[in-house]
Amino acid sequence: MHEEVSRRSRIMKTILLFLLLVVCGLSCAGAEFSVLVAEQEVPVIEHRVRGRLNCAYAHFTASSAVPVEVRVAAGVQGWSLSPANHRLTATADTHSLRFTLPSPLYLVLTVNGTRLLLLTDPPEEPLPAAKVIDVTRAPYSADATGARDATASLQRALDEAGALGGGATVHFPPGIYTTTGVRVRSHTQVHLPAGAVLQGSARAEDYPEFPTKPGRTGISALLRVKDAEDVHIFGHGTLDARGFALAGNAATIEEVRLKARCLTVERSSRVTVEGLVCRESTSWSVPFFHSTDVIARRIKVINDLGPLKHSDGINLCAVRNGLVEDCFVHTTDDAFCAKGHEGGPSENLVFRRLVALSGTRGLKCGMQAYEPMRNVLFEQVDIVRTRDGIDLMHWNGAGAWSDITFRDVRVEECERRSITATVREGGSIRGVRFERIGFAQARPGFLRGKDAASRIEGVAFSNVFMGGERVTGLAASGIQANQFVGGIVFPEP
Repeated sequence: MHEEVSRRSRIMKTILLFLLLVVCGLSCAGAEFSVLVAEQEVPVIEHRVRGRLNCAYAHFTASSAVPVEVRVAAGVQGWSLSPANHRLTATADTHSLRFTLPSPLYLVLTVNGTRLLLLTDPPEEPLPAAKVIDVTRAPYSADATGARDATASLQRALDEAGALGGGATVHFPPGIYTTTGVRVRSHTQVHLPAGAVLQGSARAEDYPEFPTKPGRTGISALLRVKDAEDVHIFGHGTLDARGFALAGNAATIEEVRLKARCLTVERSSRVTVEGLVCRESTSWSVPFFHSTDVIARRIKVINDLGPLKHSDGINLCAVRNGLVEDCFVHTTDDAFCAKGHEGGPSENLVFRRLVALSGTRGLKCGMQAYEPMRNVLFEQVDIVRTRDGIDLMHWNGAGAWSDITFRDVRVEECERRSITATVREGGSIRGVRFERIGFAQARPGFLRGKDAASRIEGVAFSNVFMGGERVTGLAASGIQANQFVGGIVFPEP
C-alpha cells in the first residue's frame, strides 16, 4: 500500500508541478532568482503583494552539508546573508552567489534590496506503518487541480480517519486542493508532502464564516483542530490562506470582512504541527487557543501583507505546556507571541531556535493579559529585522505575569525600540530576565508600571548589549523606567 502511495505521489508531483508553481506565484519567465542545490535546480516562489515583489523563497531538503548557488537575473550589485550568527561566507561574481549550507537552516539572502528566503528542512520521514487514506482515491476523489472546491471530499476523509479511533493517516498527494476550511478530528494524522497545497477559495462569500450582516468580520481557517486530542499534522506541503484575494480592494485590515488563517488549534491536547509552509494570512497565521501539550515545529510563515496588519506568525494563547521550535516567520505583524488570552492561564511555554522578520515586534508577550502567564522562555532567536525587538505588552486585563526569560537573542536590524514592558489596566509583571541579548544598533526602550498596585518588579539585565556596548545601567542603555518599576539589576556575566 505504501509503495503504491509513493508511486502515485511521484507521478502526481511531476504532472502538477507546473500548475503548482503557477498557483503559488512563480514567474517562470524573467524570474528574479534561480537556486541550485547540489547542482540541481529547486523551485523559487515569488510572493507578490498587489503586484509588488515582496520576497521570493525556495523550500528544499538537505540531510548534510550541500553547495548552494543563487543566480541573479539582474546581476549582483550588493548582498547580505542572515542570520549573521551562522557566520556563513559566500563568493560572488557578476550574476551569482555561492556558499555551502552546513546543515538544514533558515536563511535570508538579500540581493539588490530584494529578499530571497532559503528554507531548508531535513528530508521527510516515511509515512507511518498504519492505515493511509488517500484523499484523491475513491470514495473521496478530491480534486487535486485546484479547479473545484474539494471541501466535502476532504472532510469525509478526515471524518472517517477520526472514526477509526487512531492510527489513520490522511494523505494529500502532491497537487492543489481548494477548500473553505476543514476540521481535523481526534486520533488523526494529516500528511501534506512537498508539492501538496491546501489553498483557500478566492471567494469570501463561499466560507461559512463570512458575515451576513454589514459591519461584521469573520475569521476562517484552512485547517481547524477543535475539541480534539492526539493530532499530528506534518509534511513539507503548503497552506495558502489566500488572504489578499479574500480582502478584495480593502486598503486596511479594518475593511476586510473575512480574515483568513492557515491553521487554528482550539481546546485541544497533544497536537503537533510540523514542517509546513503557511502563507498569506490576514489574521493570526498559526494560533493555538486554550490547549495543552502542543508543539509547532519547523513551521515557515511567509506573510508580509503590507497594509493588512494583524497577521501574527505563531501565537500561544491560554496554552499550557507549549513548544515552538525551529520555526521561521516573515510577517507584517508580530512574529512569535505568548498571550494571556481569556479562558485559562498560559504557562510552561518555550519558544526556541527561531528566525524572525517582523514589521512590528520580533518577540512579544500580550497584548492580552486577562489570565496569569508564568514560566515562559524565549531562547536562541535570530531577529533579522523588526520595528521593535522584545515587548511585554500587558495591556488588556489584570492577570499576574511571572518568570519570563529572554535568552540568547540576536537582533540584527531594529528600527525603533529595543526592550519595552508596560502594565496598562491592572495586574503585574514579576521576574523578568534578559540574558545574553544583542542589538546591533543602540535603541531606546522603557519599563512602565501602572501604579503602586500594578507594578513591574524584578527585572534582570545580564550580558545585554546595545550597539556593541554592554548595558550596565538604565541611563546608558536608553531604557527608561517609571516610579512603578522596582528591583532592576545588572548581574555581572
